[in-house]
Amino acid sequence: MKMLRHVAMVMLLAGVTFAGVWLAQIEGTCLDEAGNPLANAELKFLDKHNGHRFSVKTDAKGKFFFGGVDPGAYSVTVLRGNQVAMEFPAIAISWSSRPQQLALDLAKHSIEVKRETRQAETLGGDTSPDDFTPVVVGDDAQTVAVRTAIEQAQKQGQNGDWAGAIATLKANAESSGAKYDMVWAQLASAYCHASKFEDCAAAYGKALALKEVGAYYNNRAQALVVLKRWNEVDHDMMLAEKMNPEHRVLYERNHGMMLVQKIQNGESDNTATDFEGAVRALSSVLQEEPANAELYYLRAYCQIRLLGVAKEPPAFSAIESGLRKYLELEPHGKHAEEVNAMLKSVEEEKR
Repeated sequence: MKMLRHVAMVMLLAGVTFAGVWLAQIEGTCLDEAGNPLANAELKFLDKHNGHRFSVKTDAKGKFFFGGVDPGAYSVTVLRGNQVAMEFPAIAISWSSRPQQLALDLAKHSIEVKRETRQAETLGGDTSPDDFTPVVVGDDAQTVAVRTAIEQAQKQGQNGDWAGAIATLKANAESSGAKYDMVWAQLASAYCHASKFEDCAAAYGKALALKEVGAYYNNRAQALVVLKRWNEVDHDMMLAEKMNPEHRVLYERNHGMMLVQKIQNGESDNTATDFEGAVRALSSVLQEEPANAELYYLRAYCQIRLLGVAKEPPAFSAIESGLRKYLELEPHGKHAEEVNAMLKSVEEEKR
């Protein structure tokens, strides 16, 4: 058992990352083969690169909305009843401060994606389509100024000018009376890109004081991980999941990886408890993402480290099953060499 734990200790875990990203919004319509709204259809979205998936149903008018999408490339399957009506290849869904519009047309065998072009009277996170109404030009100068500043900062960020983006957003946040949560959240994101994590956490705090949004808690937790403020990380991740239970998988994945990093940094007050928490979180995520090889690898690492320290250590069969699942999914993956070494050690321990 000592040799097996040693193998786990030297595993390469540089790939541990957090999904502290803006969650996208989508809305749209689905038309049937006759060009009529397709009511009560189920649309299944799948990102084959990481196993992320979600589904949404159309209403009586063929319309749909989903407020929390992990950005990625998603294939779309349209189900009518329990039958597949049509499948579409991957489309790109990226973060935007406005919902992305999807137009599915079964008659044309097409799916179109575009950004929302309507403007909002107020800017804020986690809004629904019903919150968006046209703005008369010049009717609300402050909102126009805020929107302009955000758009300018986004362009600066795309060009790698994070210092410029920070200056633009900071000036607007202060001049607008500090009442727009989206400005502070965008400023926080710019600070993170510039590796100014103390400022990032503080700016998310400003945004949260104006409006509590699950994505803000999730993103601030990422900055707090870098700052090694673990108790605050736990607090923010729990609130993120509580506020957005539909994003539970995203937050649990982050939480499990955070616990692994906390232990690796030698900052855990109770290694066994934290490893057990990581195993629970990763196991929960794997129920929803059974094709995520990286998580099988991380869970096995945690399970092996628990041998000899946990009151109820994991069974060798459970460890072996996860390792073999990794090799089934990624036979030549970046962790394949370590996984094979661990499997060999597990087999020796079982003898």
